[in-house]
Amino acid sequence: MTEQQEQEDSWGLEHPEQVPRAVRGHLRFHQETAAHDLTMSRLLEIVTLVVSAAVPVAAAFHAPAGVLALIGATATVLVSVNARGRYRENWLRHNQVVLAIQHHLVRFDYRLPPYNGTDGDRQATLAVTVEDLVQAEAAGWAEQQRTALPPDAAVGPGR
Repeated sequence: MTEQQEQEDSWGLEHPEQVPRAVRGHLRFHQETAAHDLTMSRLLEIVTLVVSAAVPVAAAFHAPAGVLALIGATATVLVSVNARGRYRENWLRHNQVVLAIQHHLVRFDYRLPPYNGTDGDRQATLAVTVEDLVQAEAAGWAEQQRTALPPDAAVGPGR
């Protein structure tokens, strides 16, 4: 691990080395995924706005109908990609997990209940608590995916 990674992984804690590896891994994963989802959401929104705004501009310059149709279709595809990717929703979900883990890390660092026992007990409690948070998030995400399409919706080639 580089010095920069160690600084980033300290999260302002007095003793970050006491944080179990699994907790550090979950926090890092959700931070990185949240950042990616926010970037994708913003990027797709901006590109969609620019492409959509190009339709009236192209029409004002008397662009051929095929060009207008292509620009409009591109805007439609961008809106669909953003909706199907659920980047904003996923950013919110991952960010909520990050905030919850950070909340527990502060309690852990200051030895507040339930993290006021021996070091081994504190680490085990933190690891189990964070694992429960992550599993609950994963179950929520799976349910969201399961209910994203109606049961009779066509999925895959040839349907």
